[in-house]
Amino acid sequence: MESYSDKNVSNVNTMVFEQPKFKSKPQKLLDDIVVSLSELDKEHEAVKFANSRNIPVHKFKDIYFIDEIKKIVKLNSDYETSIRSTEPRLVFPFYDEDKNLTAVTCRAIRGEALRYITVKLHDDKPLIYNLNSIDPQKIVYVVEGPIDSLFIDNCIAVAGLSMNRIKNLKIVKNNLVIVHDNQPRNKEVCNVIEKTISEGYNCVIWPQTIEQKDVNEMVNFNINVVRVIKENTFSGLQAKVKFVGWKRI
Repeated sequence: MESYSDKNVSNVNTMVFEQPKFKSKPQKLLDDIVVSLSELDKEHEAVKFANSRNIPVHKFKDIYFIDEIKKIVKLNSDYETSIRSTEPRLVFPFYDEDKNLTAVTCRAIRGEALRYITVKLHDDKPLIYNLNSIDPQKIVYVVEGPIDSLFIDNCIAVAGLSMNRIKNLKIVKNNLVIVHDNQPRNKEVCNVIEKTISEGYNCVIWPQTIEQKDVNEMVNFNINVVRVIKENTFSGLQAKVKFVGWKRI
């Protein structure tokens, strides 16, 4: 009878099984009520809206459509009394660094007065869009709105003016570039920019030749936003001087 030595046994072909990756319950619930824009017909109103904003087509897979906003409360029943309307919206999911679903924000596409409706799944998680997709070892750009983030590589959005949300991120401060909206007459925006500069962040101070108020609007006017950002990023004393010349209050 032929016998196998230890050496021979180690050479026997073996099958290695990877541990299966299961979707979390919140992710399953979300998948049941939304559909990716990449799966919709080009004549669908959500796709038409995205195209009207010049959102890159390769980003469609990360943007979703919900036919009735009230269905979003399936993610968190605490919102059942506050979200009762039935209009369709775009859905932008928020994930943490470990790719766990933490929130969604739903963007109006039919001109509703309330443009954004946000549902949180975890109050202890920062509301930061695209956190799961960036490379923290490279320059990370920080904008206000999720749509603006779609036009800049390695970009996150804080879904508002609150830049305090980035303070606890595992990203070296010098790797962060803060891109505020271009609203020199908005006192609240100016106060936040002044604070951002005083805390030592790299900050974009838009040139006075640009009148558009945010990244998406600039893209719609064929402005090379990435180039403008790179040419107008400042910090320290230089940022303070540029800021004084930019603000209009």
